Amino acid sequence: MTSWGCDHERTAREAYFKVTASKHSSFSINDAGLFINPDTPFIGATPDGLVHCDCCGDGVLEVKCPYSKKDVPMETACADPSFYLSTSDQVNNQGKPFSWKVTQTQTMTRPKKT
Repeated sequence: MTSWGCDHERTAREAYFKVTASKHSSFSINDAGLFINPDTPFIGATPDGLVHCDCCGDGVLEVKCPYSKKDVPMETACADPSFYLSTSDQVNNQGKPFSWKVTQTQTMTRPKKT
């Protein structure tokens, strides 16, 4: 149910900010827009946000709100080995349907080396 994820993305983003901002210096989330790789202009990515803090630098935010876990507490969802998150903040996306999108987004939005 893609509409479930879209309908709850803003709430998830705000919750992520609330939790993460307390653990980082000058944490911010900004809207991202479309990123196109000039070497492969037929490939693009639209991350859910760009994050920054003084302690860790820049990163990409990709929000997932799975309908299949909508009525399950986060700890219970994370205990499911087929779920893509764990309580240790490690991502378990091998073989998951969205893993290519997340990898593509990370690749497309990385800062250029100067």
